[in-house]
Amino acid sequence: MFKPISILLGFSTLVFLNACNPDCQSITGIRIIPEVSPETFQVLVTAPEVASLKGRKVFFGDIEAETSFVDDIGLVTKVPAGMNSGNVQVRIEDLDCNDILVNNGFQVVNQNDYFNTPDFISPTPPEFIIPSIPPSFPPSIDNAWLSPQAVDYCLWFIALKDTVDASVSPPIIRDLTTLDPRVSFEQSTCGAGDPNVLYQQNPITGIIDPAENFIDITIDRRNSTGGTESYTGEFIDMDQTPYNAATFNLCTPSAPELGKTGHMMLLTSKKTGRQTLAFQPDL
Repeated sequence: MFKPISILLGFSTLVFLNACNPDCQSITGIRIIPEVSPETFQVLVTAPEVASLKGRKVFFGDIEAETSFVDDIGLVTKVPAGMNSGNVQVRIEDLDCNDILVNNGFQVVNQNDYFNTPDFISPTPPEFIIPSIPPSFPPSIDNAWLSPQAVDYCLWFIALKDTVDASVSPPIIRDLTTLDPRVSFEQSTCGAGDPNVLYQQNPITGIIDPAENFIDITIDRRNSTGGTESYTGEFIDMDQTPYNAATFNLCTPSAPELGKTGHMMLLTSKKTGRQTLAFQPDL
């Protein structure tokens, strides 16, 4: 007769004890960068108190993801294989707090939709790149910077020039950090003129300053997608990326192999949080 009441009281006690559990210290401010990704690509789970994430398991739906904790960065997390496209709930295991919901609307997309579509144009590495200080910086940013994911994707930069001393012959010229938007473009290396390529001759404005290791650029895609996309970035050590020993052929496998200067930039979209790499070929 009193058994249902006892069960109810017992359940209420458990809920009360869990709510008052002194070991339950919920982590706040957890973010996933980016919030849209194909399966098997890496994303970053981070929080203001990064150390609180150490040792945590991350689940996409009911599937545990591969993770690696990086000091002062967060959990580098691989989106599990075999996930259907669409929204998925992401949570962090916390036995004291009945788990922590990170994101209820993380979006898994088909890898083919992650390039050359209006929302996702610039190529992105499948690895989440942890920046490292390069041993040297490019003496000039002028000329082509290519994506190691798709060398057809080219960022063509020309900086404005400033005559430092016109009294000497020839005048001393140095590269300024401001891009010349008349001759700086996001463009196709191999498919020049193809109207279906969404990164065709899109003007670039902004600042690239190797001396300060600072990049802030905006790509104007209004002629192709109707919008713009801004990126922040920095130069990184190419030898500390998976592409230090990679070989690249321009447009066709039979083309001569591209040389590399060793200089690479890491750009992060302010709009999507996606990363883009670009290396300077030795042309």
